[in-house]
Amino acid sequence: MEFTYDNDKKLNNILFNKTSVAFTGKDLPSLYESSTKFIGVVITKEYELIIDIQEEKTRRSVKNNQAVSKVDYELLFTYNLYNISESCLIYNDSIVSRFSYAPKSSGYNFSSDKSLDNLYTLTVNDNLKQFMYSLSLNSNFECENEG
Repeated sequence: MEFTYDNDKKLNNILFNKTSVAFTGKDLPSLYESSTKFIGVVITKEYELIIDIQEEKTRRSVKNNQAVSKVDYELLFTYNLYNISESCLIYNDSIVSRFSYAPKSSGYNFSSDKSLDNLYTLTVNDNLKQFMYSLSLNSNFECENEG
């Protein structure tokens, strides 16, 4: 049996409390809270992370009255991490997340809207986990050659 906390590498998060975060593209309110959970708050500013979110919606099922009964969402998160002291890009990655949503009514419906918000929150958390895992596999944070 292997315990998660026995592996120090799994706990190593070099960005935590050292990174300012900026968001561009699609505004996802859950991203603000989730990014704080994974990246912390800036105490010593060593890195800058820019997260760009692009969204594409595809109507999969349309009823006879043109009401949509299923929508597929694709969110493309592009992560650019910069070393502030060296003024350079040290990490770049894009991660795609997908989910489907079936609205319960064509008008405003509180529970249906809350369900969509929850899907966004789950997607954001999963995408950030994938980013942190991918980042942990990159052992060196050297400046990338741009050109």
